[in-house]
Amino acid sequence: MKKVCVLLYHKNARILFKPEWIEKCLGSIRNQTYQNFDVLELNYGQTGIQLYKGSIFEHKMLQNHVEAMNYLIDIAKEYYDFIFNVNIDDYYAPNRIGEQLKYLKDYDLVASDYLVIKQKKEKEIIIGSYENSKLDIKQNLEENNNIIAHPSVCWRKSFFNNLRYENEIPEEDMRLWQRAIKQKKRMIIIPEKLLFYRIHDNQITQMTQQNNADIMAQCLLDFIHIFEPSKNKNKFLRWSDMTRIFKSWWKHFHPEKKLPTQYDLRRTIDHTIGDPIPRRGWFVKIRKDYEW
Repeated sequence: MKKVCVLLYHKNARILFKPEWIEKCLGSIRNQTYQNFDVLELNYGQTGIQLYKGSIFEHKMLQNHVEAMNYLIDIAKEYYDFIFNVNIDDYYAPNRIGEQLKYLKDYDLVASDYLVIKQKKEKEIIIGSYENSKLDIKQNLEENNNIIAHPSVCWRKSFFNNLRYENEIPEEDMRLWQRAIKQKKRMIIIPEKLLFYRIHDNQITQMTQQNNADIMAQCLLDFIHIFEPSKNKNKFLRWSDMTRIFKSWWKHFHPEKKLPTQYDLRRTIDHTIGDPIPRRGWFVKIRKDYEW
């Protein structure tokens, strides 16, 4: 059995990313100090282009990156002991594979600290440095704070016993880590900065941020619609009552989502119902046809 493989999956890479970004990623894989590994490459888009020369390549049309990851992982765990994840728009320190392999003897998942980079004009600059190795993984994940950088992750194949990615975009990686905690998987973030994480406009994370904001706004509007104006002075809802009802409603309908801030809630209520008179609350009542 071969020991180590690298997963490289992409769709429309040459359209979405600059050629120098792609080459920097591929070069960082090619120039690893540890060389005894295979690259499993999957193009899950229409073009069928192979990017990494010498990879074990397959072209298969799939719906999204979650399906692509699961597809490659199912292949990898049949033939390899250790599996390394790679993002085509990021790149890696030359000692990445060698360093993380040391920890895979004792852990099911190994991630690393990382640097955040962004290209301004023709120059690439570092705009952030993350030392998440200093943070408690279990506590942060229980609070829905994903401190594990997905592009830095590698696994023992046993990590995927009874575990796989689900279509929970854009939080599919965090939800997988949370399920792994429940199964007592051993996870660690090592202090070496082995990942250079690129920020850019075509990034899935960036694109989903706006989607998440839109979803959050719609959820808040859905909540407001459980109320209707009231001329009855006894139907005055104070801010404290509104937030209490909101928390109960949110827990019932969106238990998997992070609770919006008080500012976002207040702004949406004011914009939809109207500025309260007096400022402490609103003359509203719950619709008779509404139940939860």
